[in-house]
Amino acid sequence: MKKYVVLLLLISRSLNAGLTADPTSYVNPFVGTVPGSGNTYPGSQVPFGMISWSPHTLDRSAVGYNYNNNRINGFGLVHSSGVGCDATCELPFIPCTGDLDKSPVTVPDAYSSVYSHTNETARPGYYSVLLATWDINFENTVKARSGIAHINFPATSKGNLILNPNGNTHGVWDGAIVINPTNRTITGWVKSGGFCQSPTNDYTVYFAACFDRAFQTSGTWQNDTKKEGCNLANGAGMAGYVTFDCTASRLVSMKVGISFVSVENATLNLDAEIQDWNFSAVKKSADKNWNDRLNRIQIKGGSPEDTIIFYTALYHSLMMPSIYEDVNGQYRGMDDAVHTVLPGHHFLATYSGWDTYRTQAQLWGWLYPDMASDFCSSFLSMARQTQYKSGGGLPLWSLLNDETRIMNGYPAAIYIANAFAFGATNFDVTALRDVMVDSGKNQRWCGRNVHVTWDYLPEYEQYGYCPCDAMEASCSRNVEYSVADFAIAQMCRTTGDRENYRYFLNRSQNVFQLINPDLGYLQRRNKDGAWVKPFDRFSGDGFTEGNSAQYTWTIPHSLNKLIRLTGGKAKVEAKLDELTSQLANGYDYTSKYYEAGNEPCFGVMPVYNWLQKPWKAEDKMRTVMLTCFANQPNGIPGDDDSGAMSAWYVFGALGWYPEVPGIGGFSVLSPLFPKAVIHLPSGKVITITAQNASRQARYVQKMEINGKPYSRPWLPLDQLGPGASIKFIMGTVPNPDWGTAAADLPPSFEPGP
Repeated sequence: MKKYVVLLLLISRSLNAGLTADPTSYVNPFVGTVPGSGNTYPGSQVPFGMISWSPHTLDRSAVGYNYNNNRINGFGLVHSSGVGCDATCELPFIPCTGDLDKSPVTVPDAYSSVYSHTNETARPGYYSVLLATWDINFENTVKARSGIAHINFPATSKGNLILNPNGNTHGVWDGAIVINPTNRTITGWVKSGGFCQSPTNDYTVYFAACFDRAFQTSGTWQNDTKKEGCNLANGAGMAGYVTFDCTASRLVSMKVGISFVSVENATLNLDAEIQDWNFSAVKKSADKNWNDRLNRIQIKGGSPEDTIIFYTALYHSLMMPSIYEDVNGQYRGMDDAVHTVLPGHHFLATYSGWDTYRTQAQLWGWLYPDMASDFCSSFLSMARQTQYKSGGGLPLWSLLNDETRIMNGYPAAIYIANAFAFGATNFDVTALRDVMVDSGKNQRWCGRNVHVTWDYLPEYEQYGYCPCDAMEASCSRNVEYSVADFAIAQMCRTTGDRENYRYFLNRSQNVFQLINPDLGYLQRRNKDGAWVKPFDRFSGDGFTEGNSAQYTWTIPHSLNKLIRLTGGKAKVEAKLDELTSQLANGYDYTSKYYEAGNEPCFGVMPVYNWLQKPWKAEDKMRTVMLTCFANQPNGIPGDDDSGAMSAWYVFGALGWYPEVPGIGGFSVLSPLFPKAVIHLPSGKVITITAQNASRQARYVQKMEINGKPYSRPWLPLDQLGPGASIKFIMGTVPNPDWGTAAADLPPSFEPGP
């Protein structure tokens, strides 16, 4: 806690001076590092970085690090931020001293070390820790595909560095380690996979490490057998080591590069990005890289605590998806062949689809349209690269260069439409629209292992809804399908394809076949149209990670129709009041209440704006932010899911939320900070001032745009024009007159003349 107190004091002084200028100093990478609360890691990474060099604690949590575990067991090179299943954590290096008398393959904790958080430091692009068991100071910093470490051993003739590939989260399927004492290098590769019990998912990571001094000894293990002086190991049960004589000179410097194409490319990445041994220059570069991205939003005022939470959330929203191509433009595609990205662009990999389409797509499209556009181009390449039955499908949840088919729905279509609506336009829009239309009408495939991308599409079209006796999770699946339909419709509308616009807009209403008007909730239905009884709105039957009490309000494109069919505004308000009367930070899919830690509840609070009760949306959204997020290791209410949860907080703190998929606009809420200046890449500047804003002053009294009164709790992007000045007057009591007129209702999209 001491480091947090000191940080808060420094930030408090800085915030009083003016707009933030050095946001990296306000980021706390330890937020979310408790399993189940974020599942983030504190190690070194630049925005969208391929390499993420982070510590592994002994229990090997899903992302390698658990703040509550007091032993470190290596520093891996590849991680997946915020995921709920064991993922990646490839190629952990373990510093230690003394005799190497046990095999790390068969005794995984043999060379782990006790550490203390008082001797641990993390900031964007930099990490350091004292490994107390061995009295070793370790620090590292990174570029996009490579990194450099300082390993400060005690005075010893046996300063060891072990590479134990099996120290990842789910084992190694194959690989090789090559030690070259002459060149002072360790190179090789590992093949792994099996994300979220996906039996066919696999990937290969290549690496090249070099050192600034000679090895005293080296060797390998094959399972339990140590082979001193052997410089080659392969297969699943391999490990290797090098030893340095640190009697006179204690510091060992190490550089490492990675690639998903080849060892040669890993070496090329390292040589191109870090050409010397200047650790401080790499650290300074990483800091600048982060500041450039985080400074897209500058804030002033607010509490130091909230400032840290905000910039930490923005930081976490930029960890994934990550750059996947090497410095020469090469990357390994969905067909496992080597492709080359167009100069000046990136191929981005690992797509947490079900999660990130709701928030991250809009945030990237708005603030980072270069990366969002490249990600849309990457989707197009993924569809074209799949060979089975000519491919043609978009991914659901891709890990590196393969599809895992985790979760359901067709989220890539929604992600693309959201990114496009918020400003990501530098991709082949027509070609990608054609893929979206085609794969929305025909079963297509994505990935190397024959994955249908839109499950149960024939049944969905045949019955006009998702019958529960034809598929599992029928209700939530139908919600996801209808949102995808609406997103495809918006891409067709924007590009002039009126026929398919009408087709998909009409199909986006299929979900209403599962709204039982007598109950006012989503309910399972059989092929013959009969409702499944008995009905329990808190049961998880028919839903993915949720229940009817939560999911019924997740039809954001046609909220007026939803409200009519579920009993009208008064009844819906009572249902939402019950749902939001308590908050939970977890994954209880049968909960009666609002689950702050999971995606189905992301858009619930803004629904009050469609009920003409915006003060309730303002109040309840702020309550979630203040109650469920904190500047603590358990400060994220659920899995961060590749930045989805963090992007939700960023939007909420600014005072709005992108409720309607494929539509460029925000549901207006309650700004947390007295001032925020948003620098868009186009050169536009949006200034938000919130007079009287504080944690307590959460209610909008008045609103102006460019000096003119504005009373609608919906803000279209085109209203911001070439830039805008938005002014809020905030108060501690609700204003029932603001945003409640019939003319102020936010939009709702339904088929019509």
